[in-house]
Amino acid sequence: MCGERFRGNKHTQKLAKNLNEFFEQNAIPIQILNFGSLFRFQSKVGLELFYYHLLMNGVYVWEGRTCFLSTEHGSEEIALLIEAVKKSALTLQRENLLGMKLFAQASKIPVDSAQSQFLILHTFQNDGYISYNDGPCLIL
Repeated sequence: MCGERFRGNKHTQKLAKNLNEFFEQNAIPIQILNFGSLFRFQSKVGLELFYYHLLMNGVYVWEGRTCFLSTEHGSEEIALLIEAVKKSALTLQRENLLGMKLFAQASKIPVDSAQSQFLILHTFQNDGYISYNDGPCLIL
């Protein structure tokens, strides 16, 4: 049992080394940090699109963004993971999308007076937004 765990740790260490070298050689601002069999992608730029691209390439990364390799992951699965990561990173770099946010921050979007009034209503009255809802109307 203990030997298998160390094998998983070695696979993760090799995966991190391989991909970190790839990221560095291609000037991709991503790094893999690992401890034991756990690893995660780290970057100073946003990685939201990277995770979506991984999913499109067959790799699901849960919302906590921590990944791991188990003793059940063989060299074939690791090779598929490496291929998906490289493909995703290169595609985003080529399209100049690395670090792009999926949603603009609200503080950077100008608001008009009606939106300001809505914000005031919503802030000071729990149900102040109800007056802005349009309900369906049926005339028989």
